[in-house]
Amino acid sequence: MTTPLEIVRGLYAAFAAGDIPAFLAALAPDIHWCEAENFPLADGNPYRGAEAIVQGVFARLGEHFDGFRVEPGEFVGGGDFVTMLGRYRAVGKHSGKPLDVQVAHLFWLQDGKVVRFQQMVDTKAVAAVLAAPEAVAARAPKAKAKGRPASKGKAKGKAAPRSANKARGKAPAKRPATAQRKPAPKRRR
Repeated sequence: MTTPLEIVRGLYAAFAAGDIPAFLAALAPDIHWCEAENFPLADGNPYRGAEAIVQGVFARLGEHFDGFRVEPGEFVGGGDFVTMLGRYRAVGKHSGKPLDVQVAHLFWLQDGKVVRFQQMVDTKAVAAVLAAPEAVAARAPKAKAKGRPASKGKAKGKAAPRSANKARGKAPAKRPATAQRKPAPKRRR
């Protein structure tokens, strides 16, 4: 009899070989498949059944990534529950940035078939790889123009720096008694 660990290892071997029929053969007909929240393919969560997974996940990976692959690392499991700890590696199709993130896949098995799947991945890192360069530039904070004089007066809700008050001929603000600086103790040699 094939163990749950062997079944899950077989899934990754089939995926790496591009043998989608062998991959799907290990899934229950009514599998409940969830991509991590905020992952680009999570818009169809939960995917129900093999056809939904093929169309909603596998067929769409190429829209976002070039050379997408899963590198299994460690398999941990007991009974009908298996976790794979590994990495996703690819290149963002629109950004050209490399993807190299940790991933955890959780599998629940029943009667020798995978009945439930949950992906865990750093979706912020994935989003950074998928962002097109112009989108990243649009979100970047604007640099201050050189040679531009600093604004005069008080910033919103903040007092002017002490040096600014001194330059204007104003006395520096006094600190409350509890905040007065005390001289540092002398060190003994």
